[in-house]
Amino acid sequence: MNQTTNQPQKNTPPRAFKRNLLRWTVPPGVSIGVHAILIGVVAYIGMQISAQDSPSKQLPMAELALPAPTELPERTKPEQHTPANDSVRNRTYTPVPPSELEHAAANLGDLKFTKPAMNPVALEALRTSNAQISRPESATPPTVRFAGVQTQAARTIVYVVDGSGATANSFAYLQTQLLQSIDRLSPTQRFQVVLFRSFDGHTITHAPMNKGSKLARATPANKQRVGQWLDTIHARGRSNPVQGLHAALALKPDLVLLITRSIHRTEMGWAQGQRAILQELDTLNPQNPITGRRKTIIKTIQLLDEDPTGIMLAIGVKHGDGTNDYRVVTYEDLVHDDEPDDLNQRSIGATNEQRIAAASEIMGTLASSGTSFSIFYSYGDRAQQEQAMQAARQIRSLVRPLAQADGRAAILDAQATLILSIIEPDAVGEPELSAIVQSLDRVMYTDPNTDAQRVLGVALAMVQLGQIDGARSRVIELLTLADELELDPSTRAQGVLALIAIGNSPTTLDDLMFDLTTRSPFLTANGSIDAVWGLILRETKTKARLLSNLPEPWEPMVSIRHSARNNEPIANYIDTRIALILESVGSPQLNAALPNAVLLAAANTMAHSIEHRERAMDLLSVIAHRQDDPIQASDALWRIGVLGRAINTPENLTRSAKALTELATNYPEHERAADAIAGAIHATPIHRDDLRQDRLEIAVMQFADHPQIDLWRLDLAELLTDFAALDVLDPITPNTREGVLAGELYEQIVLGMLDRFSDPQVQRGLGLRMRDAAVRFDIPGAQLWTKRATLYEIELDPQSAIASIDQLIADALAQHQPTDELELMRAQTLAGLGQARLAFEALSALSTRIDTTGNHTSTYWQAWALMLETIVDSGSESDKADAVGHIARLELIDPNLGGSPWRQRIIAARQTLH
Repeated sequence: MNQTTNQPQKNTPPRAFKRNLLRWTVPPGVSIGVHAILIGVVAYIGMQISAQDSPSKQLPMAELALPAPTELPERTKPEQHTPANDSVRNRTYTPVPPSELEHAAANLGDLKFTKPAMNPVALEALRTSNAQISRPESATPPTVRFAGVQTQAARTIVYVVDGSGATANSFAYLQTQLLQSIDRLSPTQRFQVVLFRSFDGHTITHAPMNKGSKLARATPANKQRVGQWLDTIHARGRSNPVQGLHAALALKPDLVLLITRSIHRTEMGWAQGQRAILQELDTLNPQNPITGRRKTIIKTIQLLDEDPTGIMLAIGVKHGDGTNDYRVVTYEDLVHDDEPDDLNQRSIGATNEQRIAAASEIMGTLASSGTSFSIFYSYGDRAQQEQAMQAARQIRSLVRPLAQADGRAAILDAQATLILSIIEPDAVGEPELSAIVQSLDRVMYTDPNTDAQRVLGVALAMVQLGQIDGARSRVIELLTLADELELDPSTRAQGVLALIAIGNSPTTLDDLMFDLTTRSPFLTANGSIDAVWGLILRETKTKARLLSNLPEPWEPMVSIRHSARNNEPIANYIDTRIALILESVGSPQLNAALPNAVLLAAANTMAHSIEHRERAMDLLSVIAHRQDDPIQASDALWRIGVLGRAINTPENLTRSAKALTELATNYPEHERAADAIAGAIHATPIHRDDLRQDRLEIAVMQFADHPQIDLWRLDLAELLTDFAALDVLDPITPNTREGVLAGELYEQIVLGMLDRFSDPQVQRGLGLRMRDAAVRFDIPGAQLWTKRATLYEIELDPQSAIASIDQLIADALAQHQPTDELELMRAQTLAGLGQARLAFEALSALSTRIDTTGNHTSTYWQAWALMLETIVDSGSESDKADAVGHIARLELIDPNLGGSPWRQRIIAARQTLH
């Protein structure tokens, strides 16, 4: 096949075809000449069409079938970058983003999990000194308190909290105070928290309770939801308290607590000015003209320092109830909350036993939730640390005055101090820890279980001081004497946890754990270990193995995670614990050695935290490039794709697209593989045609049943050239939007190829292929392409071309279109086949019909020119004599003999005849 890539070839028109008149017979030798002339005519015709801007342009059939003038116009140089011109390349269709990928990325909210609860028997064993939860004292809701601000009774309360950057340094303490205030509310009260700050289009956020923006009962579940929600909040943006008040007053509560930090900058929320703000609030919360009261009491709490604008004070005075309506809460007030002091004040006059019982109940609450054990022996998460810190301060406030006189108080005070030391090492110095060891290590208590708590307190203090061997020996001695001392299961459990945390040998450890887990109260009614204890034991064992560099350190957590696999909320909670341990212990270099189950669990947790999503992608990448588990590897690739889309930065979108492409390439049978490649295509940068082509080729080859397949084929065809592009366009569904675009692009590509390929065989093949595509895609020039293909067919197989011409004639008649040119083509083809008689009959009928109409078209003159030229070459003397007469008759019809080129050809024939 010959191919040229520069200017298309200029062609010299062949000598005109010659035909005999109807009554003349053609000698056998004429057939050879006719075929030669016909080949030249067809070659020229192909070039004549390809020179047109579009085959859709309606040209007279005579121009297609007849030789052209000697001089041809210069054709425009074809574009070289692609067969498709820019008007087609820049079409306006937009690929549809992959719905499943977008849905997954958009729904990466907070991880939904359920913390396991201790079974009642085990819970009762830990609450031996705890008082029963008291019921509300009356139907009247209790007062509301926040950082020393106390109000009268209120049934409905809205906390309007500043979450802007102005509170960034104090937000953690503000959160603690807020949770303490909410925790005091009774279930008979309803409340809501409105967080206000302006950034990235965000202004007002409601706590996620009771469908998001309504008041909710102050139940433990709702309080917990608020706590979990606040854990996700980071102070940033600009302050907009007026909008916060708008949202709060819309709920029509009895009481609004406005908590903000107003500073002397107009852009920080008070830009309207005091007068305008007070007028606006008067409209929102008007005063009753009769009683003088307002429906909602607003109390204002200014954080850290005095309000320089005076607006907070003005709001409190005008909308408060006259008691403590405005207060400045200093940094010291936030850090040293009023809860311990308040408890201390309430304990004045109480017996020492009551103070110890209250502190013991607080510690029992930490134990029953597993918080104290996680802090002491494993790792405490943020919520556990905050709960434990608050409890520790309360306990120390209650029992520290008694610690010198009562052993139980000393133990409780030591436990509280150890909690503070573990969570905030700088808060407790070595002298205080050493004092615990010195004071408790030299005494002994009558009650074995109390004395065991003393030993455990000493051991934990020694661990904090780095005295590991001493701590280990004391705990081992305690557990060795456990039967003799008749220690209860709860105390034994704490001893085992302590020994594991210190890092004892695995043989002794396993024996102790077996002994522990086969005793009540740690077995449930169905014989399995209590969920809370089972998780704490495995967390502690994993921690010990990691710190001691023992083999298979993650096996305990992987095992319990596997057991909970069918309970998604519990499994998700275990994932959070695995992530917590991983982040507390390891560095990224450890990822390669981690089991897939650990990586998946940690990634599952981190994926739901905006600041940790890139870390989750790192963990998943390790799984994706391991060869041992294709299912986990493919799932990991999908999740990397989702996370990258959710993070939505250029770097992570690139990383996402790469993972999705790898998923579709390596795991095409994966249920999300098609959506993965759709996501990769959608995320490909506009300037990366190489990546786009690679991904489109994967999509087209692997996912032919995908709804976007025809869009992919169109897109890919634009990036390919010549036959490769045509092959991609062929399967596109006709009679669709994509089918219309495919037809346009197909036509442009073929035209470009006809300009660049000079090989007649290639041109004929393109013409036939375009004919089929034009019909399939129903392009406007389909009929012309059919005619053109018929010309190619005449050259290749004249006999079969007769049938094609007959079909064209029939189609034209059905559409009431002229058939003169087609009939002339048919006669020419018959002549080329040596069927002179049939050709002359056809020409006779054609010329007679044209004479009758008096419409002497180019077809008429072409027929006569061909016949006269044939006579000149091959006719008898009689034929030549008759021809002179016919020329005279033709001059009577038109002295100009049809004009150029027919006039020149007929005159040339007459001169030869004479």
